[in-house]
Amino acid sequence: LMPGDLVFFYVCSYDVTAIDHVGLYLGTDSTGNQRFVSSRKTANGPTIGDNGGKSVLNGTGFYAKSFVAARRL
Repeated sequence: LMPGDLVFFYVCSYDVTAIDHVGLYLGTDSTGNQRFVSSRKTANGPTIGDNGGKSVLNGTGFYAKSFVAARRL
């Protein structure tokens, strides 16, 4: 992954056949986490503030488990 890549997720528990969330990959932070920014219902707009789930692709968190693919445009 490179900063600027789009990252795609399955976040709705009732339909895991359709990508339903997209973020923008930011890169690795100072603690080694792969961070992204996206819009969240719980935060009312784009955030990396971890409200509604940590904004990281690595580990065992909500978005790490929901991560499907990344694409570069």
